[in-house]
Amino acid sequence: MKRRTFHGHQQPTRAEWDLLRSRLIALECVVMAVLADASAAQLAHARTLAAQYAQRGGFTRHPLTARAVDQVDHMLLQARQLRGA
Repeated sequence: MKRRTFHGHQQPTRAEWDLLRSRLIALECVVMAVLADASAAQLAHARTLAAQYAQRGGFTRHPLTARAVDQVDHMLLQARQLRGA
């Protein structure tokens, strides 16, 4: 079975998507651990960066960027909860 191409590149297989998904989950776990041990200043800096991406003047807000900013906010909230645990 021949894979479809997108701009000259082959589409990833199901196995490749699954591997990518598992690596992303692992990376998210590592980021959560780092955020849970971050200083208040580092967490504030992460919030500032997320806010900058959320409201870049003169640019149309892309839905994927908006979701990424929401995810950063969610991860920062989870990190705060882990710190209190």
